[in-house]
Amino acid sequence: MRIILIFFITFGIINNVFSEDRASSKDSLEFIVIGDWGIPGSEGQKLVAAQMNELAASSAIDFIVTTGDNFYMRGVQSVDDPLWLNTFEKIYSLPEIKNTPWYVSLGNHDHMGNIYAQIEYGKNHANWILPQTYYDKEFKIGESATLQILFLDTSPFLEEYRARAEEYPNLMKQDVNAQIGWLDKTLEDSKNTWKIAVGHHPVYSAGAHGDTEELKKVLPELFERQKVDAYFAGHDHHLEHYQLAGKTHHFISGGGSGIRGVSERKQRHFAESSLGFAHVVLDKKCMQLSFIDEQGKELYRTRSCH
Repeated sequence: MRIILIFFITFGIINNVFSEDRASSKDSLEFIVIGDWGIPGSEGQKLVAAQMNELAASSAIDFIVTTGDNFYMRGVQSVDDPLWLNTFEKIYSLPEIKNTPWYVSLGNHDHMGNIYAQIEYGKNHANWILPQTYYDKEFKIGESATLQILFLDTSPFLEEYRARAEEYPNLMKQDVNAQIGWLDKTLEDSKNTWKIAVGHHPVYSAGAHGDTEELKKVLPELFERQKVDAYFAGHDHHLEHYQLAGKTHHFISGGGSGIRGVSERKQRHFAESSLGFAHVVLDKKCMQLSFIDEQGKELYRTRSCH
């Protein structure tokens, strides 16, 4: 059963070279944000992939962003793991999206496997972009605007994972303070028109996991101080838009292959227990976001302008 909380509002609304792809010659960027998509054999995943393909047939989708948990239940073990074929390559081989670049972030289930295999895979598969555990990418929007997306690795922030070293051996090697320092410095140096961050764990969530307390201590203040326009996450398997206060808007796109419920006790601009993904259209002045479900229905749309 789907639980829906909808409040329509208008909101105010990325160390790399510019992307030299079809996006650079357009006056706008269009991209899909999808998370928690890698459940083997999931019928929901196939339905969502089909709707991504349908959207790409009518819209010029420049790239796909993943908010993590790319492979359940314990990530991939190597670049030859069968999950690459069965959960990624076959599912997203549909004609309109098969050549679309994926910009990847890591989730906690990815950390239970070999995260370095996901980095290695990208060296021989141009559409899988994950140069390191956290990184940033800049894109041109027409001739005069830019987008910077900062891809975070949020799992090392959570004490519940750090306390389970046997399940998360690679996570224990990550330096959280170094990542925070990189994030702050990269944003401080940024002159981009738009700044968006992406990570697996949400700061705020109306879903089963709820708010991520460790992130609440760090990210909201940093995002506001550095004027981050939006933060995209997954982890909870639903679709959500929320803004507590200030500039940064928080989105959850975790409906890539399975769903969980949302709480009626927390007030959100939009929160629905639904399969689906986010479709973002960004130009020099305005950003439009739509949540689209596995049947192709637009569940929610919001737009903002600088």
